Amino acid sequence: MAIDIGSAAIDRGSSASPFQMYLSLNNPANESGALTSIEIWCASNISAGLKVGTFYGSGTSWTCRDYATLGAITAGSKQTFEVNIAVEAGDIIGIYSPSTGVEMDTSGGGGLLYNGGEDWFDSNPHNYSSIGGWDFSVYGIGATIEPATVITQSPTAIEKTTCTANGEITATGGANPTIRGFCYKEGTTGDPNIDDDTVVHEDGDFGVEAYDLPITGLSANTSYRIRSYAVNSAGTSYGDTVGFETDISASYVEIYTTDESLVPMVDDTIWLGQVASPFKAIKGLIIKDTTNGKHYKITVISGVVTATALD
Repeated sequence: MAIDIGSAAIDRGSSASPFQMYLSLNNPANESGALTSIEIWCASNISAGLKVGTFYGSGTSWTCRDYATLGAITAGSKQTFEVNIAVEAGDIIGIYSPSTGVEMDTSGGGGLLYNGGEDWFDSNPHNYSSIGGWDFSVYGIGATIEPATVITQSPTAIEKTTCTANGEITATGGANPTIRGFCYKEGTTGDPNIDDDTVVHEDGDFGVEAYDLPITGLSANTSYRIRSYAVNSAGTSYGDTVGFETDISASYVEIYTTDESLVPMVDDTIWLGQVASPFKAIKGLIIKDTTNGKHYKITVISGVVTATALD
């Protein structure tokens, strides 16, 4: 949704004095998000140093939320500057100029707050005087911020206890994410989340781009569910959940038969460690010895069964 704040950048009957803080009470911000452009009309050129920002508060006490310093402003027409200024619904717009120039009306406006000689674009509340009917030609335009859009790609370089997680931020939502990463859990059902499951992440200022992070400490021969996530000022967003399995443990034996039919065992039993496991083996079957936790494949050649662990 579009955001607007302040009064139209038009030619007015007077101009603002230098070294004054002016906050416009006309047209507070209609939504929360970020201002992306500032329109301003000046009666005389301003070389540099004019500050414009958003303010929150009530009565005569107001605090700067965020601001930008504009470059040289040419007089006589509406000038537009690209900015990135945080804004919340109900904020008002304010300016401070080191020189005379910003177009101003002294009647017919929504009123303003002012204070002379101070540059109050800090994070502290300050008290202002009010005057009715005045207004100035500074107008902000922006858009609401949405959670970023992310996608989860299949992990790569999957080993017994490690893999590389892959994802992509495909849209920032209007504000770059400051955290991106992955959350994952064991199992074959359910969606992992950052509150209840294991997380790997990185901090920064991230735009639209692919990213990857290493994951360690996994269990061998185990199913996992993983999904990407990103956090911007609008909240946390997730990609779809993707499943994967880690490689089998290093301890195993291979099994081969002369065909792929079931091969009868002696008494239908083969012994692994201390545990008797009754079964019929088929080519490529993997057995796990629950006594020692090792994995095996069976080798059957000409009816002879061999079980040799390769540690």
